[in-house]
Amino acid sequence: MILEGVQRFFESEFGIACAIGLGVLVIGWLAVSFMAPGPGRRPVEWTAALGLYVALFAFFSYQALHAWHGDNHVRLAAFGLLTALFGSGAVVAVVRLVGSFGTSTTDSGGATN
Repeated sequence: MILEGVQRFFESEFGIACAIGLGVLVIGWLAVSFMAPGPGRRPVEWTAALGLYVALFAFFSYQALHAWHGDNHVRLAAFGLLTALFGSGAVVAVVRLVGSFGTSTTDSGGATN
């Protein structure tokens, strides 16, 4: 039996975004595991990293929202900080993903390094 809070989370918009992000992460992780290093691998790496950041951003946003509605200031500060951290990580991953389409083969800055 699934816990009621977990079921409520995955039925929300945040939970759906989290599940999609985790799915992208797992599929990207498996794809990168079987790909040879090269310029075609880098966008897949950054897409998988973006999936991780989206999943964590959605989870902590959900927690911060519930802390805000519950007037729990300590939880709000903690989850708000984590939301900002993973939100900014998602922005960096998007920028690096877009940049990965135009890089040369001599660039060594992949998402898995």
